Amino acid sequence: MVTWADPGGGNIGLSIKLIGLDLAVPTAQLSDGMLSYLAFVALFRLHTTKPSLVTFDEPALHLHPHLLMRVLDMFESMARDCPVLLATHSDRLLDGLRDPASSVVLCELNERGSTRLVRPDRRVLERWLERYRGLGDIRAAGHAASVLTKVEPS
Repeated sequence: MVTWADPGGGNIGLSIKLIGLDLAVPTAQLSDGMLSYLAFVALFRLHTTKPSLVTFDEPALHLHPHLLMRVLDMFESMARDCPVLLATHSDRLLDGLRDPASSVVLCELNERGSTRLVRPDRRVLERWLERYRGLGDIRAAGHAASVLTKVEPS
């Protein structure tokens, strides 16, 4: 990372220096996906204190599917030290989870308008995973209600 004071004042420029090149690329010339990925890498590598909670809404936005799996690995690694909460509609992210039965919680409204928390039933999920590549694939096929059946006590 290379920073410099903007000659116009009031701003700091930011560039990345690529290994093996004498060229610094301004972040304004990077794609949204690359900027998102670099931000996740910085979050993972630069935290100096143990956070009490890490949370992101739609972390899959702008990311190539392979980079999303790298980011998911980072979040699962961080979850060993602190709670990590991700809100997503990404089937790809759900498919990449190592243990969806213990890490996925669906928040939905019950008939009284209160939030109900539902988890996958591990036994049922294991049977469905014989035919589908992951929980996201099951959800995309319209079968989430068959797997997300374990209601958490309120």
